[in-house]
Amino acid sequence: MRPLSRFWVLALSPFVLLVLLPVLGLFITSLPFEPWIYLNHDVVQKAVLLTLKTSLIATLIAWGIGVPVAYILARFHFPGKKSLEIVIDLPTTMPPVVIGLGLLLIFGQFGWLGQFLNIFGLRIPLTTTAVVIALVFRATPLLIRASRAGFESIPILYEQAASSGGMNEWQCFRKIMIPMARPAWMAGITLAFTLCLAEFGATLMFAGNIPGVSQTLPVAVMSAMESDLPLAICIAVVSMSLSILSLAGLRYVEQRWRS
Repeated sequence: MRPLSRFWVLALSPFVLLVLLPVLGLFITSLPFEPWIYLNHDVVQKAVLLTLKTSLIATLIAWGIGVPVAYILARFHFPGKKSLEIVIDLPTTMPPVVIGLGLLLIFGQFGWLGQFLNIFGLRIPLTTTAVVIALVFRATPLLIRASRAGFESIPILYEQAASSGGMNEWQCFRKIMIPMARPAWMAGITLAFTLCLAEFGATLMFAGNIPGVSQTLPVAVMSAMESDLPLAICIAVVSMSLSILSLAGLRYVEQRWRS
């Protein structure tokens, strides 16, 4: 790679400033409030643990759902493929609040699926399960998109060679394609997990705002803003720090696996 010239440094500067200004503004503004003294606050600890737990579970589910779908889109032609691609991309274009409302209308007490679940005494809205469902719905398309690019970059000759060597489709997918596409789906995991950490609208609409049950860090920030500004700023700093650390850590793992 060639060194970055002054022209491209100038072209890059507006974007860097646009991203860094809110981050720096939050950290600098929080200093007079001494946000570290709130780290032992019960609300902060519960929100951090819940956010990490639900984000991890949702990312793992999104990987299990998304990687096979990405492989299908990358390797097969079938009727309705274009329509399926539109459906997959919908969660990334719809407002999160609308997604949450749609999930609530499906799984709610009077929803067509919620009524069936009520027979067995199962309730989804306003629970931790609702948080995970909302996160999976939002994160899976990102993982599919990243993984699909990885599968498409692998020459089909590898699969043909594996098939001629006696492997069936499942063995070829599991032993050849998934390992070779690992850098791509690791990038997808990074995007999915960090999105889960920041998800707000769908979670609030579908899972509510119950401390220790459905109050994730972004929801806790909104809740604290109504009564305790220093606490809200502290939670916001914790949330942003967690996102930065998670992104840096996952990028490091991704680079190690890529090499």
